[in-house]
Amino acid sequence: MGQGLCDLIDALLVAVARQRPGLQVLRAFTHPDNIGSQRVLAKSGFRQERFVPEMNRLLYGLDLRNG
Repeated sequence: MGQGLCDLIDALLVAVARQRPGLQVLRAFTHPDNIGSQRVLAKSGFRQERFVPEMNRLLYGLDLRNG
């Protein structure tokens, strides 16, 4: 993807999720080596929750109830 396109797509997905009644938490996975994806998630307000060893992935969450 082009420079900044992932940021735009992520921001749009978060905006749509915030408009969904009853949706409280948005979750995402990323590979531990994928620093770029981790930065995009952090920029959108996601917080790293834990490492999931069965998947070799980091789990991120965004609480939609708070803003």
